[in-house]
Amino acid sequence: MQCLEKDRARRYETANGSRFRETAFSDQAKWVAVADGEALRVWDLKRQPPRPGFLLAAGNFWGLRFSRGERLLGAVTGSIRTWRTVLVWDLAAGKELARFEPAHRDNIRDLDFSPDGTLVATASADNTSKLLDLRTHKEITLPGQLMSLLSVRFSPDGRRLATGTGDGEFLIWDLETRREVMVLKAGGSSAVAGARFYPSGDALLSIRVPGSLHLWRAPSWGEIEAAEKGKEGKTQ
Repeated sequence: MQCLEKDRARRYETANGSRFRETAFSDQAKWVAVADGEALRVWDLKRQPPRPGFLLAAGNFWGLRFSRGERLLGAVTGSIRTWRTVLVWDLAAGKELARFEPAHRDNIRDLDFSPDGTLVATASADNTSKLLDLRTHKEITLPGQLMSLLSVRFSPDGRRLATGTGDGEFLIWDLETRREVMVLKAGGSSAVAGARFYPSGDALLSIRVPGSLHLWRAPSWGEIEAAEKGKEGKTQ
């Protein structure tokens, strides 16, 4: 792997010369994490002179995700066909902080940290999303859907959660009430493979299979409250 910096490049290599399978950069590009199928390693890109990456854990990992403050790294691990364990590391200490085996009936397809780094959200092929609390080590299950969930993202203020489904829908959740408050859907039924909120939280970018991009205007809290009142009125 090479990292380009203006007019120069740095080269980083795994200790055993194995191929990289997945990489992730932290938000401020302090860290880069690499999974090669045998181990998970992390490099400190700000350190001068550059030093070899340190081994964080042995095993097969994917779904690498850094927390917003670059303090934590999360990943999914498991066997060849079963990916249902979430690990979180404290990068400054270089040690495992938490290990979860959420009650998913199918593989975890994506994960994300809340902005304050206290929660990890998962998206699973079993049609559910779970909130994993790093303080209490408890899990909360959001209601199941009719399609598998492939992506998950917290809003920048941490009050909303967006989950992308296998049929192209985006579900917006109010995390205070833990209720689905809005569904965003584009034409067609292509799966949502990834998503990201705009830093201000007022827009949402989705990546759909086989490679199209969709930019949504994220609902305001006024719209969410109106949607919730509408649902309450229907149930009364």
